[in-house]
Amino acid sequence: MRIELTEMSPSGEAVGRAAGLVVFVRYGLPGEIVEAAITHRRKSYARGTAIEIIRRSPARVTPPCPHFGVCGGCEWQHATYEAQVRFKTHIVAEQLGRIGKLPDINVLPCIPCPLPYGYRNHTQVAMSTDGAIGYRKAGSQQIVPVHDCPILDLSLQQLLHFLIQATIHPPDHLREIHLRAGVATDERMIVFELDRDSLEEAALEEGTLEEAALEEAALEEAALEEAARKVAGLVAGLSVPMRTAIAVSTIDGKSRIVVGSSWLRERVQDITYRYSATTFFQVNTVMAGQLVDTVMQALELDGTEHVLDLYCGAGLFTAPISARAGQVMGIESSPSAVRDARRNLHGQKNATIIQADVRHGLLDSRVNGQTWQRVVMDPPRAGVDAEVLSKIAQIGASRLVYVSCEPATLARDAGRLDNLGYRLQYAQPLDLFPQTHHVETVAVFDYVAQ
Repeated sequence: MRIELTEMSPSGEAVGRAAGLVVFVRYGLPGEIVEAAITHRRKSYARGTAIEIIRRSPARVTPPCPHFGVCGGCEWQHATYEAQVRFKTHIVAEQLGRIGKLPDINVLPCIPCPLPYGYRNHTQVAMSTDGAIGYRKAGSQQIVPVHDCPILDLSLQQLLHFLIQATIHPPDHLREIHLRAGVATDERMIVFELDRDSLEEAALEEGTLEEAALEEAALEEAALEEAARKVAGLVAGLSVPMRTAIAVSTIDGKSRIVVGSSWLRERVQDITYRYSATTFFQVNTVMAGQLVDTVMQALELDGTEHVLDLYCGAGLFTAPISARAGQVMGIESSPSAVRDARRNLHGQKNATIIQADVRHGLLDSRVNGQTWQRVVMDPPRAGVDAEVLSKIAQIGASRLVYVSCEPATLARDAGRLDNLGYRLQYAQPLDLFPQTHHVETVAVFDYVAQ
C-alpha cells in the first residue's frame, strides 16, 4: 500500500491515510511517501512496515545499529535526534488534548538528552537454550543474538560482552537477564530473573525442599536459595568483571546474591543512592538529574512545606525534598525499594517512608487528616486508579506534581484531576529514552477553588 505519512503516533509509528483507513507504519517518518507491507488490517485502521521510501524525509538518517528493524528495542534510530525530540513534544500535547480534553494546554519543548546513545544503565536480555544472548525480535519471542547495543552505557556493553564470551548454559527456569550499572560509581550487577512458579514446582518435584518449606512464602525462599546455589555453580571459575555482583531474583521482587554486594550505588546530582537487585531506578543517569531538577523547580519549596511523595521508590525525589522541605513522607509498596529508601534517607529526621500500596497508605494515620501543601506522584505506566486519584485530591494540597512515563495515562488522569479542581499549569516532557518513542513528563497541577 502506498501511503503519505503526516504525523507520529504515540506508539512510535508514523501515521497516514489510504483506502479509507488510518494506517500506522513502522519505520516511517512524517512527510514521507512510503510503500508499506500491511501486517494487520481491521475495519477502520491497518498496521504495516515501510519497505520502500518513495519520498524521503530530511529527518531520515541511517541507523547506526546493525540490529535495528529486527531487535524489538529502539524504533526511532532512523530519525535525527532533533526530530525525535520534536515528535515527543507533539505526542504529549496531542494526548493531553485528545484524551484529557484539556483546554489551553501548555506543553513546553521536550528537554533533550545530552547522550542520545550510550545512556542506559539497565537493560534486559534473553538467553536461548544454546546460550546465545540477545533481545526479543519485534512482536515475537524469538531471540535475536546481539553483540553490541549502542544505547547502553559502556559498562553495560562490557557486561554484555562478558556474558557472550562466558558461554554459560542458561540456568533452569530463566525468564531474562538484567544488566544494571551505577554509571557514576562504576558498580555493576547481573541479575538472573527466574520464573517463580516453575522454580517452586521443580523444587518440589526434585524433593530438594524440606517439608517445613511447603507454605508458599517459605517455599519461594527455599527455591530461591536452591537457584542461587545452582547459579553459583554455573559462574564458578569465570573471570567476573571487577565491581560486579551476580544475583538471582523472581518477578515479585525477591532476590539472593550469588557474588558480590547486595546493592548498587548511583550518584544523581550530589546524592548517592543505594538500590537493590529488584528495585526500580531511572535507566538514564544523566537525565535522572535533570528530572530531579524539574520536579524540584515545580514544587517551589521555601523550606516549610509538608510534602507527600507517592510511589516513591528508592527515594529519588524524597531525598532532595527532605533537604528543602519542612517534612516529607514517602509511600511505596515494594519491600526492597522501601528498604533502599530508608537507607538513602538515613539521618534525615524530617523524612519517613511508609511501606504500603498508595491506596492503603493514604489511610495511614500519619497521612490521613494531616496537612500537606505539596504532593509528588510517580506511578507506574498504568497511571493512578480513579478512586485513588480522588483520595489524593481530597488531601487538599495546593500543588500536585505528576511524573509520568506514559502520555496516554497521564492525559487520562489529567482530565480526571481537572474534574476534581486541579488545573494543569504546564507539562514538561524530558527525553529519558532516546531512540525510542517513550517519553517522561512532569505535569504540574494547581488547585483552583470551584
